[in-house]
Amino acid sequence: MAPQPPPSATAAAQHVQQFLTTALSQRGPAALPYAEDVKWHIRQHLVALAEAYSSLRPRTATFTHNDGRSAHLLQAEGTIPISFRGAVYHLPASIWLLESYPRRPPAVYLTPTRDMLVKPGHPLVDPSGLVREDAAPYLRSWVFPASNLVDLVRSLSHLFGLDPPLYTRPNHATSSPSPSPSPSPSPLASSSFSSPYGVGVGSPSRFPPPPSSQAHPHLRPTEDPAEVFRRNAVAKPRSWMPSIRTWVQCAVLRRLRWRASSPPRLSYGGVRRNLPAAP
Repeated sequence: MAPQPPPSATAAAQHVQQFLTTALSQRGPAALPYAEDVKWHIRQHLVALAEAYSSLRPRTATFTHNDGRSAHLLQAEGTIPISFRGAVYHLPASIWLLESYPRRPPAVYLTPTRDMLVKPGHPLVDPSGLVREDAAPYLRSWVFPASNLVDLVRSLSHLFGLDPPLYTRPNHATSSPSPSPSPSPSPLASSSFSSPYGVGVGSPSRFPPPPSSQAHPHLRPTEDPAEVFRRNAVAKPRSWMPSIRTWVQCAVLRRLRWRASSPPRLSYGGVRRNLPAAP
């Protein structure tokens, strides 16, 4: 006899199914903007995702397109687990099912908290946190009806484990008064290790370390660029002093040589004349 899931898991799965059934059966102005012939696929994809990754839960929210249009859409919000250097991290993410889903791939956004930053120059994630469709292999090769959300998250979890796109904000940047590039953290992003973004008991960090310490964990953090620029700006004029001093010395020597090679002059009636050369 197959083992039965715990009551809490069963209740959660039933809640997800009921929520999706109600949301996708709406008619009129409250209807979600998906084609009728794919709503069953959408429901199955989100149910399977919630069963495989309990940290990602379906919900409805307003999505604003780049052209300013707003739409009430389904999304899976939560965290994507990754394994990096023997520790498990949970990257906050939102998977938006756009109007053309599932014939077109979803839009995946990483949503860093105030304690996290997007890794600059990451090959899969742009500075806004969007997972680029042309760079992520599963999104780029999305094919309906074979492609699904479970395989997508599994692929992203593997790729992000090789090169984490989010990392812990350095200590000197945490106290900076500048605004964070990410939205305000949710109540789940607490400082305790029970947070969904945590890596387990006894871990000193809830998120992957900064890229500099990933590549060279024994090195000190890089210097502040502003301090390096100030130090170089002060030091450069000093390096010019020897060349200026040398130029002045050469000019004086040329002047002395010219005077030594010129014949002496005497003044007659206020006019300076050269003395005749010796016979």
